[in-house]
Amino acid sequence: MHLRQLEYFVTVCELESFTKAAERLFITQPSLSQQVKRLESDLKVTLLDRTARTARPTPAGRALLPIAREILAGAARAEQAVRDVRAGQRGDLEVLTVRSLATGILPPGVGLWHEKFPGVVLKINDYPHAEAMEAAFRDGVGDVAIGPRVGLTGTHTVSLGFEELVLIAGPLSGVHTDKALSLAELRDQQWVLFDSANGLTRIIRTLCAASGFEPLATVFTGQVETALELASNGVAVTLIPDNAVRGEHRRCARSLAPPVFREILAYSRPGSRSLSDVFVDIVRRAQPALLTRADLPRAHSLA
Repeated sequence: MHLRQLEYFVTVCELESFTKAAERLFITQPSLSQQVKRLESDLKVTLLDRTARTARPTPAGRALLPIAREILAGAARAEQAVRDVRAGQRGDLEVLTVRSLATGILPPGVGLWHEKFPGVVLKINDYPHAEAMEAAFRDGVGDVAIGPRVGLTGTHTVSLGFEELVLIAGPLSGVHTDKALSLAELRDQQWVLFDSANGLTRIIRTLCAASGFEPLATVFTGQVETALELASNGVAVTLIPDNAVRGEHRRCARSLAPPVFREILAYSRPGSRSLSDVFVDIVRRAQPALLTRADLPRAHSLA
């Protein structure tokens, strides 16, 4: 039993004529008769009483007719629902990201998205670090993930731009923050690092190793916000995304020399791209804080 066969059967019942039904359906009368016969064969019953002039439903046909109409109406609603989702008129989109981006990068794009697609609900899941986001996305959570470069494969990937990683050193740290500092000048400083699951520690260790030293950890934390508070209060220095630094903490933030940037990407699943691609494009256009590769300073490091 196919939807097309049910449509043909219902049309014949409504017009009580194979000839008129064929004209409405823009098919030949033999093709219409053949499809109705196949439906009868599948159901092992006669659905229509055929005469030279009319075709009327049998008792079995009358029993099928309202159900067939319900099925066709349900299929039409299903098709419309999918079209509405593709057009951004209904549905939902689940976005995974990291907390610094959820507050520092996404809001302008989310605002524009809501103006353009008020009928689509955004579900934003923010994670403490990129590795947690990556693990959730691998487990099937979310339609699109936005964060630093991770090891996700089999996804559609778009670069949103580059964010700067800045040094946080409070007034009590003893670090002179009136100018940009090189990592080599921080050789003797104590550091706030992140737990092993957080990729920022790997970035800090790699950058410091390139400058010839191992960072001396005095505190480990899993949260960028905690590291920002500790470093701003002079406990130790740290390196965090510039978009995570807000309010009074900005006085403790300095660029390194050369500045350090990391790329922010969007990862979407093949089956979710109809809405994901639109969302990613809106976020990219709405976010002036991220630099393109062409905008990066000549002397810089990429984390």
